[in-house]
Amino acid sequence: MFYLYWFLSVFEKGEEQDSDAGEENENDQFDEDLDLYSNVLKKILPDIVVSLEATDDFICEKAMHQPEGDSRLDEETILRRLSEFRTGDARDITPLNFFDELDIHPLVVPVKEHTDYGMKGPYAAVTLRMGRPCRYRKLLALIEAAEKREKEELETLRAKEAKAMKDLEKKLKEEREERMEYWSELYAIMREEEEAALAAAGEPMRNYLVHNIFPTLTPALLEVAKLRPEDPVDFLAEYLFKMNPSGKMLEPGYNLQAEKILGKIKILDDALKDLDIKIDPLLPPEAEFEDPTSKKNTSMGAF
Repeated sequence: MFYLYWFLSVFEKGEEQDSDAGEENENDQFDEDLDLYSNVLKKILPDIVVSLEATDDFICEKAMHQPEGDSRLDEETILRRLSEFRTGDARDITPLNFFDELDIHPLVVPVKEHTDYGMKGPYAAVTLRMGRPCRYRKLLALIEAAEKREKEELETLRAKEAKAMKDLEKKLKEEREERMEYWSELYAIMREEEEAALAAAGEPMRNYLVHNIFPTLTPALLEVAKLRPEDPVDFLAEYLFKMNPSGKMLEPGYNLQAEKILGKIKILDDALKDLDIKIDPLLPPEAEFEDPTSKKNTSMGAF
């Protein structure tokens, strides 16, 4: 009885020890699993979660502007997938709730602009939340090399564009100078032809003025410039009328000197008529050198 009692007591103590040890082992294993799960989550979970929210009208409008031929963008497919998404999103268990419970609060960005096909507004919001891009040490050399190469390519491209622009400007300048020279020569030729045509057309008028108008008008203008009357137009008209009261001064056959000589001759004729003096008329030059034989024959014929 003693031994059995002792056995029983020892067995019970052994079972208690085994149960305690089993609980400790289970707790240790759970803690190890929990730590491993946490480490794995930290490695695979994202740092930021972005959710783009758009209305059904926006999505349908976006699908309508896509090229045809894609079965995923059919009207029935789009409406069915939208209905399924709205139904699943109405539940409490969603991917956003999962990340929210892990203290990774999602960034909800509304998408409203139909014309913003480049998603510039949502991209700006995400960039503001994430901050500057991270550069890892292993990739830093590659990134710097890529930036240096891109900078060199950009400088080369700019140099080529500047050279091409300079060559184009030089070519355009040369062409413009050639056209200006051609136009200048053409304008000079046309100007000479026009002046020659005007001179030819105005030659009769110029001759008429030189021979008929200016000989009479020039002394009158010189007299006006000399006396400077208050009314030069009336003075010029009176002067011309005084010099030509009969109005023949502007006729083509009029000659002022001849008219003066004829006037003096007329005055002399009138004076001779008043004196009653007979003057033989002037014989022609042929009569002064008459042949004497012809005169003798004439007298003999008279006898």
